[in-house]
Amino acid sequence: MINIHDVPSILHRCIRTGTNLTLTGEPGMGKTSIINQVVEAIQVNDPDFQLWDIYTPSLSPIDFSVPMPDTTTGKLRMFHNAMLPNGFETPDARGVLFLGERDNADPATNKALQKYINNEAMSGLKKPKGVIVVADSNAINHRSGTVQQSLALLSRSRLVNVEVDADVTLKYFAEREVNPFVQAYLSLRKEHVSTFDVLLKNKGYAIWANPRGWERLGVSIDDADLHGEKLTHEEIIGDIGEAVGREFIAFLHAAKELVSYDQIVADPLKAHQPEKLSDVYAVIAMLSATTQHTDMMRVRTYVERWGAEVQVLYLRLLVSSKGKHKNECTKTRAYSEWFSKPEMIAALT
Repeated sequence: MINIHDVPSILHRCIRTGTNLTLTGEPGMGKTSIINQVVEAIQVNDPDFQLWDIYTPSLSPIDFSVPMPDTTTGKLRMFHNAMLPNGFETPDARGVLFLGERDNADPATNKALQKYINNEAMSGLKKPKGVIVVADSNAINHRSGTVQQSLALLSRSRLVNVEVDADVTLKYFAEREVNPFVQAYLSLRKEHVSTFDVLLKNKGYAIWANPRGWERLGVSIDDADLHGEKLTHEEIIGDIGEAVGREFIAFLHAAKELVSYDQIVADPLKAHQPEKLSDVYAVIAMLSATTQHTDMMRVRTYVERWGAEVQVLYLRLLVSSKGKHKNECTKTRAYSEWFSKPEMIAALT
C-alpha cells in the first residue's frame, strides 16, 4: 500500500508506458482530486493532452455501443458514445479516460468496458493507443456500494492501493491554504485526519473525519468569518463526525477565548500564555490568521516565548493562511530575521 503522495509519479509512469491504472482506497481521501491535478499540470505544457471524465455508476452497457436500424439500407448500424475517445475516429488522441467510482457500477457495465480498456475493438469502438484508462474505487469492505467485479476486468489495469498519510495531507492543506484552525488542529491531532478505520471497526453508519470533510469545513469557516457569522456545531459535526467535531469545537473556542490579539500586541511579554498543548495550537492558529504586518515584531516576541516547534508551526500557518496581511507580514524585517536564528534553522531543516 502506498500513500497518496506517490500517486502523481505512478500516474506519470503509466501515461509514459501506456499502462491502465486503478486506484483503490477509503472514501474522501482525495483520489479523484489528485488525478485531476496531475492531468491539469500536464495540460499546462501539453494542451493537446485530454481528460475524459466519466462517472461509471451512471452508465449501462448500451451507453457504449448500440445497434440502430438504418431504414435506408435495412441493416443495423453501430452508434458509439461520444464521451469515449474512439481510435477509429481519432487515432492520435492522447490523454486519460477517468472512470470515477468504477467498481460501484453494475458488473454488466464494466463487462462491456473490458475489451475497450484492453485496447481491443468492440463493434467499431476502440481506445486510442495514446489514451490510458485510470479508474478509482473504494474496496468492498468500505461499505460504499462497491460491487464484486470480474477478475478479467481487474487484470486490465495496474491495481494500486492508496492510504491516507497525515503528513502528506497537511502539506496539501498548506499548499491549498486551507483554514489555519484546521491545519493547526490536525498538526496536533494527526490521527484525526481520517477516522475511517475506527468507523469500520465499530461497524457504524455515521460521518467520519476525512480529508474531503476537513477541506469542506475549512471553506465554511472562512466563509462564516468573512460574513461575520458563526458556524453552528451541527455544521462542524456534519463534516467531521461527532467525537472529532466536539473536540474541534472546543479547540475553536480556546482560540477565540483564551487570549485576544489585542492583549498580545499590547504586551507580548506578559500576555497570557496557555500551557495545554491543544490551547497553544489554538492560539497560534488565531495569530496566524490575524497578524498585521505592523505588529509582526510584537507577535514574534510573544510566539518566541514557546519553543522552536511552536514557532515553526506559526510561520507555516502564517504563510498558508488567507489573512489579508499575509504578504506584508512576510516582507517585514522581523519575519526575515526570525529565520536566521540557529534554533529556527535547525528546526526548519
